[in-house]
Amino acid sequence: DLQLVVYLDAAMNNKKDAVSLEISGPLDGDDIAFLRTMTHLETLNLSDAKIVEGGDISCKTVNDELPANFAYDASFKDKLSDIVLPKSILSIGANAFYGCVHITSIEIPESVEEIGTNAFYGCSLQTIQIPGKVRKIGSTIAVHPNAGLTSIAVDAMNPYFTSVDGVLFNKDCTELIAFPNGKDGRYVVAEGVKTIAEAAFH
Repeated sequence: DLQLVVYLDAAMNNKKDAVSLEISGPLDGDDIAFLRTMTHLETLNLSDAKIVEGGDISCKTVNDELPANFAYDASFKDKLSDIVLPKSILSIGANAFYGCVHITSIEIPESVEEIGTNAFYGCSLQTIQIPGKVRKIGSTIAVHPNAGLTSIAVDAMNPYFTSVDGVLFNKDCTELIAFPNGKDGRYVVAEGVKTIAEAAFH
């Protein structure tokens, strides 16, 4: 069963006013739809939660996939600053944390295989670490127009991607996928690069 551990300010009586929330057990679309109504949520720990199939048209989930627009459509988007993702998820949906400007760091679980377009767009990340199993990455995954991303790192065991001086490439470095918009200095694209992704320097 779904278990909630809620830490409330002494003056708060409404459960939607929770500022910190820890969830374990199955979590479906209906549960996420409720989460999105919480207006004051700053800390959300989903480490021991498991995304399962369920929900309706407003938020429908499939097993082990953090849905698209997870926090983008949430009332807490402008408050959330600390997020721990479920350790069993396989994918992070498009726009999952779009516009969560107070998120300065995030750990992508080792289980993740896909990261959707704009998953962390607008977050204030300075670095991001791509785990070893990730095989698909959408464009502009972690860009903030003001606070700059300075480095994208990739697990050395990843067979699909690599990082050179903080810049994201495919494994054989023939495609430049993403250049951190906060990286300083002049950058010269290596001769071996044949393709530059459309939003690489966004």
